[in-house]
Amino acid sequence: MTLRPKNISPLLALLASASVYAPIAHGADAAPAAAAGTAAASAQPLAGAQADDVAAVVNDRVITFADWSKHCAPLQPTFDAINNQVIDQYPNDMQKARDEFNKQVHALSMDVLKSMVDRLLIIHEFENPADASEKRSVPDAYLERQFEDQMTT
Repeated sequence: MTLRPKNISPLLALLASASVYAPIAHGADAAPAAAAGTAAASAQPLAGAQADDVAAVVNDRVITFADWSKHCAPLQPTFDAINNQVIDQYPNDMQKARDEFNKQVHALSMDVLKSMVDRLLIIHEFENPADASEKRSVPDAYLERQFEDQMTT
């Protein structure tokens, strides 16, 4: 039995704390599991949420759900591992498995958002030092190295 997203961007769904994952059972477990998951599977906790909706604002910069989702994408293997773990932990209780999965994924997703906010705060502090006479810049050698790295990958 696995949890699969139902008709919503998986990473956007992960950002919500409510159940949006429907159980997909195989074999003899298919009928009872499908019946148990029907109500939660149709839930849309992000009702109306779009990729360009605002997830956070840091000074004059906006983090959209699409930005957040993109930064969560590398965590997909971790989300899959959490899915397998909770299914093994709660093989006979799909609701507990779903709740635990959503709780863990939500915590990871919030860590990603916090990291994005922290990064923007650091950039803002760099661009706007407390001492207005202090001029900050990124060394040319660093920029050239970053450019070369991007071109070779």
